[in-house]
Amino acid sequence: MGQAMNEREMQWAKLLFNFMAFEAASSESVAHPAGFEECAERIREIGPPHIWSTGGDGGYGDKPIEQRDLNAFSFCYECLKKIRDNFIHGNKSLRTDDPDRLNNLLTWAEDFVDRVNGGGDVFADRVKEIKRAVGIESF
Repeated sequence: MGQAMNEREMQWAKLLFNFMAFEAASSESVAHPAGFEECAERIREIGPPHIWSTGGDGGYGDKPIEQRDLNAFSFCYECLKKIRDNFIHGNKSLRTDDPDRLNNLLTWAEDFVDRVNGGGDVFADRVKEIKRAVGIESF
């Protein structure tokens, strides 16, 4: 039997599993919740995650996510997606964040996930149904 997950592994697992449920709920056109201005302000203070993309020279170029015309929830969701993408695509192993920044990003992601799950709205309800259907409701 394997070892229990450490705190960092739990943060990543929570982010990944919840992102899947958020993505599924969003793809069904479930209305996004309101009231995420504080979450959006916190990620702006930390500094939104960077978009890592291969340039013509094969290197990584980074530019931060900008809010554009997104509402607060959509901006936060895009930030969560970039944190996830950078992990899934191995970018964080190639170009790491310093430990304090990574901790801040993962703590913010965990708070955002908790806020969405605790929302008591149609989106949160659908996310819970999706997680229950695939057996990850404890995340």
